Amino acid sequence: MRSILAVAALMALALVLVVLVVYLLVRLLRLVAESPNMHNVPALVSLRFLTGPPVRTWLPVSLQNFISMVGVALGVWALIVVMSVMGGFENDLRSKIVMNIPHVQVLSVSSFSPLRHVRKLESKLGHTMGVTGVEPLFVGRAMVVSADNAAMSIEVRGVLPHSHTWKVLRREVRQGAVATLKYPVLMVRDRDLKFHAVQKERQRPHVLGPVPVGKRRQVLPAVLLGTELAHNLGVGCGDEVQLVVPDATAGPTGLMPKTRRLVVGGLIKTGLYQFDLKTVYLLLDQAQRSFGVAGPNALGVWGRSARDSERLKHAVIAALGPEPGVRVQGVFDVFKGLFSALKLERIAMFMVLGLVILVAAFSIFGSLVMVGLERLPAISVLTAMGMRKRELLAVFLGLGLLIGLSGTVAGGVLGLLTCAALEAFGLPMPAQYYIRQLPVRVDPWEVAITGLITLALCVVSSWYPAVTALKVDVAAGLRNE
Repeated sequence: MRSILAVAALMALALVLVVLVVYLLVRLLRLVAESPNMHNVPALVSLRFLTGPPVRTWLPVSLQNFISMVGVALGVWALIVVMSVMGGFENDLRSKIVMNIPHVQVLSVSSFSPLRHVRKLESKLGHTMGVTGVEPLFVGRAMVVSADNAAMSIEVRGVLPHSHTWKVLRREVRQGAVATLKYPVLMVRDRDLKFHAVQKERQRPHVLGPVPVGKRRQVLPAVLLGTELAHNLGVGCGDEVQLVVPDATAGPTGLMPKTRRLVVGGLIKTGLYQFDLKTVYLLLDQAQRSFGVAGPNALGVWGRSARDSERLKHAVIAALGPEPGVRVQGVFDVFKGLFSALKLERIAMFMVLGLVILVAAFSIFGSLVMVGLERLPAISVLTAMGMRKRELLAVFLGLGLLIGLSGTVAGGVLGLLTCAALEAFGLPMPAQYYIRQLPVRVDPWEVAITGLITLALCVVSSWYPAVTALKVDVAAGLRNE
């Protein structure tokens, strides 16, 4: 009940704001109509027809025209805010994806076959125009098993210390440390190591050398898990998991998958649910050893901007040439279906909210028909005084343009102010949405297209009343004058 009342109060406030802004614009039009510097006759007549005679003080326009302006303003306001919020969601999703995946990936055709001549390929790509960084990677699929649960089809990514991905992981770690990938001994207690000087060296992991290990505890390779994956497996930092690689080897009981014990060195949160549920990170050589591969099976290529990833992809393909056993993949190729769905959703939302503007345009059609009937004597007098048909046509088209312009300006100003307020103060989002506050991204082109389409609809809706006014019988219009 409270949520319904809150929504109703918000809608009432929005309506009051729109009415107030439109009223101020109408008062401004009234001042322009009374200005002695107006020399364009069709524009002056359009303003006088719209704002009415001087005796009309409280509302300078007719109620029908005012309602049309408010309808247009509401439609433009809603369209700008909704499209900006949807653009913010898409931009937030895009930025999180390109932060965790290289702009272009050069992959081996199989996870179990390494790239040939990695150093040569890395050097060749490093000199390609638009490339800012190249790093060797390992990418594979495996199963992660804990004492309580198992997760299927998990993406295992092997990274090098101090690489671009390594730096990103340092920002995204929530528990533990990324350094445990390089120094897994940090996850072992001193008493289990039987080496009491380790505590001092933990503060300086970059100088930590080989540590003598006691017989009671083995130093296992460390792995970083996404927070959602760790929650599903029921593990935390320091717990053990098993990595099961789907590459069967012959054993005493038949074919057996490769398994390896790992210790959870840290939990990361990327802000993407699918990443945090389906991705684990190992040190590059540990990932290669787990899959039994002699070298990295991928190269990550980073460019200046993710928006140029398609151009960078073609540049990488041209630089590699006919390289056998290699495929090149752009960052948005991986999520092509997702971004296509988002684009289709934005188009559908634009069309649905555009119906509000279309209804307001029909209201303009009706109000201008009424203006033609009310102003029949004035039209007859203007025609008798020598006003040409094209000038009379311009009068009615100008009326539609003025009504649409007033609504578009009011809705545009309120829409941009609303987006600015949302961006400045923020609207907190529930935790399940994986976003702290409502994202907003105003696209100037979308705002301009919205305004132009609105004005075009308003002018088109005034075409029929304008044509009808041209057919007026001057004698009939002056008969009772």
